[in-house]
Amino acid sequence: IYRSVSKQENTMVRYGAGTLDLRGSAQGPDRSNSRVVLHRAIAYSLSYFLAWGSFTIGTCFTVANLEWPIAIKYIANTFVPLQGFFNFVIFLYPKVIRAKSRGGDNVTWFQASKIAISGG
Repeated sequence: IYRSVSKQENTMVRYGAGTLDLRGSAQGPDRSNSRVVLHRAIAYSLSYFLAWGSFTIGTCFTVANLEWPIAIKYIANTFVPLQGFFNFVIFLYPKVIRAKSRGGDNVTWFQASKIAISGG
């Protein structure tokens, strides 16, 4: 995904079109979304591996006809159901940053989160 976005941005810069930010407004050629896309892709990938990594390890124990270690059971039973929450936090993070920057110094992270969730 990162390579595709970076390649498209380079093509647009070459033809003088600039780039579009993630909200769809035009940017100059010096601004880049490819780094934002890379960070978002890494965050979603880490969320996936955090949620399903321990379950995969436990499945390997099952295939080998071994008992799951108790720590792996607890980790898997905790993190697999939290994958949706992790994705929600990653999705909401840019909106929280935007709400916090619009509110200035008097907006806390909690207040910015409430504003982002309510769509404001």
